[in-house]
Amino acid sequence: MGKWITVGHELVWAAGADEDFVAPEGDLRADEENEQWSVVDPAGGRWWPDDEAGEEIAAADDPAAAAVTICRATPMWGTWHT
Repeated sequence: MGKWITVGHELVWAAGADEDFVAPEGDLRADEENEQWSVVDPAGGRWWPDDEAGEEIAAADDPAAAAVTICRATPMWGTWHT
């Protein structure tokens, strides 16, 4: 299951089918809400990490940078929502 969403100027399969996708630098920003990190794209889409990625992000020295890096490199470790 999944759906196609727009991330920046790219069309991406939200379930991780397009594992080679790398978001352009600067198009993503981390956002912390209730001690949980997510990543937001310019179009308002939001990537939520799965439990394993969330633990890695929380344990990082710079959780915001870790969230964006994990989202960009391994988007299948979470889900995109529009």
